[in-house]
Amino acid sequence: MRATMDADLVADLCLEHAAPLAQALEDDFYADIEMMRDTIRRTSSFNLVHLATMFKVDVFVAKSRPFDRSQLARRQSYVLSDDPEYSFFVASAKDIVLSKLEWYHLGVTTARRPVRFGAVGGSQLRRQVGSRE
Repeated sequence: MRATMDADLVADLCLEHAAPLAQALEDDFYADIEMMRDTIRRTSSFNLVHLATMFKVDVFVAKSRPFDRSQLARRQSYVLSDDPEYSFFVASAKDIVLSKLEWYHLGVTTARRPVRFGAVGGSQLRRQVGSRE
């Protein structure tokens, strides 16, 4: 069982976003700008660490696949505070499960162990995610 206390974010980032993002975070977070740039180029993920609490944030750069674009389109806005107004977007439960299944599949495939999706949605995962490139 994996039990971590962190946050996972998906960000639609371009290379020109790296420097302003790192600068905006520099007082409160550990943020490696070169790691951010490399991650954006590879559409992978990088970590941010809140310095005061050591809380980790995994930032996943959005890919341009149809599945990833449709996830962003289906996101829902939630208001965290009214004064001042702060809102954030949340992925649907279905999209979170499909993403976790894809990450599991990628990890297991890399380790060269058999993958069993069974009734958990393997056919839906393959249909929704399609090519990983």
